[in-house]
Amino acid sequence: MILSPENHPNIVKFLDYWIENTTPSILYLVMEFVPETLRSVLSNLADEKMRMKIDRMITLMRQLSHALNYLEKIGLMHRDIKPENILLNLSTNKLVLADFGSAKFINKGKANATYVCTRFYRAPCLILNRDIWSFGCVLAEFAYGCPLFTGDTSIDVMSKIIKIRGMITLDDIAHMPTQYPQNIDLDGVGLKCIAKPWCKVFTIKIKEKRINTSYGEFYEKILDACLQWNPLKRILAINLDNDIIWKKITNF
Repeated sequence: MILSPENHPNIVKFLDYWIENTTPSILYLVMEFVPETLRSVLSNLADEKMRMKIDRMITLMRQLSHALNYLEKIGLMHRDIKPENILLNLSTNKLVLADFGSAKFINKGKANATYVCTRFYRAPCLILNRDIWSFGCVLAEFAYGCPLFTGDTSIDVMSKIIKIRGMITLDDIAHMPTQYPQNIDLDGVGLKCIAKPWCKVFTIKIKEKRINTSYGEFYEKILDACLQWNPLKRILAINLDNDIIWKKITNF
């Protein structure tokens, strides 16, 4: 109800609601219909050993950055950004962010629940711009073909992050204000390595031939800016919401 009066073009439209007086009572929400999710689209492309065309990828992610910039301005963190919660109409190239059931207005300096965000897209920190980490995970999936950081447990996911982004440092941990030690617990990880080049991350094998699926150097720079261990070093949504940086990907 807070979001609906603004009617932001890249946030799902809230139309109506009603409460059914049962025990317990049930709240029904009526929202606009959008035919597909980014998950279904990316999964179909991956099944065909294909990736989305660069122009469409930029058009869609530009809209997601626009939505995040708006949320950052009003101090609302979505906390569960993932392809399943990103709705698409491919006939119009329209993207809207949905499922605000985990969203919360954030007060800086106050702790927030650790395990709200879906594990594969969960940032290893608890401050406002952790939505930017999730944005980076979604952006990487266009080239990677599936979630970038997977695992059955939080330690598994942390290990995958370290293998790709390099070992976390004490300085990184110092800038992760949290009352939940398990959020940055490295026991059992046992890995010491440097960041893996994106050219090696985005390489798949098709019929004995290795193919690089990256969208180019500037695409990788945006990923670097989003997927920083230290949350204070991550790019801000206001800087992501900028036509210039997305045009640089196209011009590469």
